[in-house]
Amino acid sequence: MADKTFLPHRSHIIEVKIKGEYLKDYQIRSVRISSTLASYCPSVELQLAMSSAQIIQDKLYGQDPIFLSIRLLGQDASELESHDFELLCTRMTYGSPVTVALSDGKQEERGIVNISAVIKEPFVSMTTLVNGVYGGKESPKTVKEVIEDLAGNTSASIEYDTEGENTEAIDQICVPPRTLYESILYLDDTFGTHDGVPAVFCRYDNSLHIINLSKRIKKGEVIKVSQPAIDKKDDSVEKKSMDGKHFYINGEFKHDFVGNSKFGAIATSLTHVVKPADTLFHLVEQTIDGVCSDHGVIFKNDEFYVDPAINRTKVLENHTGYEYTESFANSMMAKQIFNMSSVSFSLGGNIIIDNFLKVGDPIYIDPLVIEYLDFSGKYILYKSTITYNKVEEGDWTAAISAEAVRTNKTI
Repeated sequence: MADKTFLPHRSHIIEVKIKGEYLKDYQIRSVRISSTLASYCPSVELQLAMSSAQIIQDKLYGQDPIFLSIRLLGQDASELESHDFELLCTRMTYGSPVTVALSDGKQEERGIVNISAVIKEPFVSMTTLVNGVYGGKESPKTVKEVIEDLAGNTSASIEYDTEGENTEAIDQICVPPRTLYESILYLDDTFGTHDGVPAVFCRYDNSLHIINLSKRIKKGEVIKVSQPAIDKKDDSVEKKSMDGKHFYINGEFKHDFVGNSKFGAIATSLTHVVKPADTLFHLVEQTIDGVCSDHGVIFKNDEFYVDPAINRTKVLENHTGYEYTESFANSMMAKQIFNMSSVSFSLGGNIIIDNFLKVGDPIYIDPLVIEYLDFSGKYILYKSTITYNKVEEGDWTAAISAEAVRTNKTI
């Protein structure tokens, strides 16, 4: 039987403020923060215990900003980590308890209030309405230049991966009125932001990331998650777990691989019929193997485990393309295969969460069981859910569930 895992002594201070008033500690039951590349900004779920009098008399119906503060303290009461979020309520549900016919405002019959919210600044940035007309023969624009101009209408800072970006100068670009997030997706669908897998996400600090996952996986990892062997103790890994970058779990990694279904749905050979300005049509031809190898989220091994019986051709003729460039096709198909292989895992304990808020960054999976080494290596952090639950008066437990993805199954 494995020895007990080392856990440093830490504690959380969690505060919620609505309409300028801090809720009492016993009123905060749970907090959940979710980030995923499938959405454009982080979301938050709060479970609170509040009286009907407080909700009705103070008119707490979601129109007021909500402030959430999370502090992680070390054994010596020093602050190891702090996060402050301004939330925008998107939904509030409340179970009213049975009580007297008319409240005097002093009673404490509390019901459970569930609040769904988004972090306000990223939400406002990504839903800002934008549009523009760019280019002309005298001043063609790249996709990056257009996105930077559109994002200038917001308070978001921009982190744009330049490695593998589409540098084609386009002579005419018209962006119809739509949100900034929808506009970036439109530009990617029409021209391709990168020759690889693009991802668009605005982090909790209002930094807008346009990421090339195909290149990002080759950078240094921000998190390393180790799964121990039951008969081997590695104290160095446990001690490193205090730095917020190394994590050590006793649970299992769940592996998922969908090669056959992806290859079957997409087709093994692809022909895009596009329409350049100077000719009737042009063919952009791809193989799904080539897309995976050249533009997938690959760590070391570009061998794909797929049944050879899956063999068919698909012709796509609905996209006009842009002249003779192939970035749109590379981006379009790479988005469909980047997550063929995934791992999911859970962590517990009062741990530093900052790097788990940074979806889109590479993480390293390090199973110390010899037979699992094929599944080790770098993945992209695709989503994370951080949950704080009240276990007793003044005490919290923290848990993280996460999913990381790449294209290849094994290294």
